[in-house]
Formats: sequence, C-alpha cells, structure tokens
Amino acid sequence: MADDLKKMYKTIVDEHFPAQMEISFTDDGKRQTLFYEKVLWDIAGEQKGLRYGENPGQEAAFYKLVNGNLILGETEMLLPGQYLTSDAELLQSGKHPGKTNITDADNALNILRYFQDKPSVVIVKHNNPCGAACSSSLEDAYHKAYMADRVAA
Repeated sequence: MADDLKKMYKTIVDEHFPAQMEISFTDDGKRQTLFYEKVLWDIAGEQKGLRYGENPGQEAAFYKLVNGNLILGETEMLLPGQYLTSDAELLQSGKHPGKTNITDADNALNILRYFQDKPSVVIVKHNNPCGAACSSSLEDAYHKAYMADRVAA
C-alpha cells in the first residue's frame, strides 16, 4: 500500500502538464481545432519531457501539432507534419533538454532558412545568435561561426 501511494504521488508531482492538448478558434461561426501531443524523449530508458522552463525551477512542457490546421483569412498558419524543433531526434544527451535548449535550436533553424545555397552554421546561446557563417564546406563554416564569438560559442 505504501509503495502504491509513493508511486501515485511521484506520478502526480512529475507530470503537471497533460499528454495531449486541444485548442479551438472560432471566427464567424467557423471553428478550427488544433490537436497537440507532448514531446517526450527516451533518456536512459525513461520517457522525459522538458527538464525545466525559462529558468531552473520553472516547469514547462513542449508540444507538437499532430492534427488540425489554422487558417487565418486565406493564409494557412499551422499545418501538421511541418515540424522543426518539435520533431527533432535527440541523438545524445546526458540530460533531457530545457526550454532554452529548444528555443536556441528553433532560432538557429529559423536563421539557417536564409542560407540555403551553401553549407552554413549558426551558433545560438540563450536565444541570441553569437555566430553565423556560410562557406564552401561545413567545417569551414563552423570555424568561421565559432570565431565570431569564441567565448559565447
């Protein structure tokens, strides 16, 4: 009995955010609904979401759009399957990512969209670009971006 209570308490404390979320918008009687799922990573055999929010001690969750789309006027704003950071695979990690890690990756990907014709590198730290370069090789682009601000990079 005591072990069951401990497990239930840990589950309640560990997960303050729902596994799925639904957001609806209504405009002139037309309802649009977006369905999201919480992003989890396998860390040492355990499913974990964001480690923390903007700062340690602040809780956070990260969601990806799985169904629905948002159309404002004639513009499609959100579509399922067009993921950037919410669908990235965690290749190696000592810890699961925090919110700042995700926004750093998102900001870097948004900058890289402008450098599509050459190998390019963007280095972001705490939501601020601290190096960006394109070159004939990825290695050279990395070196140039790194040298832009070696302390921050």
